[in-house]
Parts: sequence; C-alpha cells; structure tokens
Amino acid sequence: MLTPKQRLYHQIISFIGIGIYLFLLFGILALHEAVVSAKDGIEYHFYRFAIVNDLIFGKVILVAEDFRFAEWFRERRPIYAILVKSVAFTILLLIFDIVEEVVVGKFKGKTIGESFPHIGDGLRRSFSSLLSFLSH
Repeated sequence: MLTPKQRLYHQIISFIGIGIYLFLLFGILALHEAVVSAKDGIEYHFYRFAIVNDLIFGKVILVAEDFRFAEWFRERRPIYAILVKSVAFTILLLIFDIVEEVVVGKFKGKTIGESFPHIGDGLRRSFSSLLSFLSH
C-alpha cells in the first residue's frame, strides 16, 4: 500500500512521462500540418495546441488508468490486452477531442454542428461509417 506522498510522486512521474510522449506526438503532427499547409501557402502556427492537448489528454489518461479503464483482457495474452487497451484509449481520446472542439467552438460563438470536427468529406455519413467500422 502506497502512502499519499508515494502515490503523489507516482502520479507526477506518470504525468510527466505521458506528457512528454504526447507532446512529441502532437508536436510531430503539428509540424506535419505546418509542412503540408506551407505547400499550399497557408501559415500554420498552432504549436501551442500541442502543449494544451498534451496536458488535457495526459490527465484524461491518468484518470482513466486510475479507474482501471480498458483492463478487460488483462489476464489474457499480452497482445490481446495491449490491442484492446490501445483501441479503447484511442476511442476515449477521440471522444475527448470531439468534446474539446465543441467546447472551443461554443466559446467562439459557433453552434455544435459548426464546431463539430469534420471527418472524411465532412458529411455525417462519413462519421457514422467511421463509427460503424470502429465498433466491429
């Protein structure tokens, strides 16, 4: 049994580790977006979103781990446990990303429909196809 001080230390170290990983991941994605946008003459300066998303998603991951999220296959072969946990966390973070986009859109005075992220060609049919694909 961990003392509160040891638990806090473990949480901080875990948050820093997850934060660094997510910062590198989001930073690479932001760099990719900047390079692709520069080809079309579009300036892209959203690196600070990499930091904000890193902090938000890092905390979401820590809270989900504390609630033992996606540990349904823990006693099975490691490959199954890893795959199930990866897919579950991907879906969880996708949902939080959509919620974040809607909340930011509401602060900017947009409707939920206007602030909902576009997936594929932007049609709801594409989004429902993606959800259908992910659910099978």
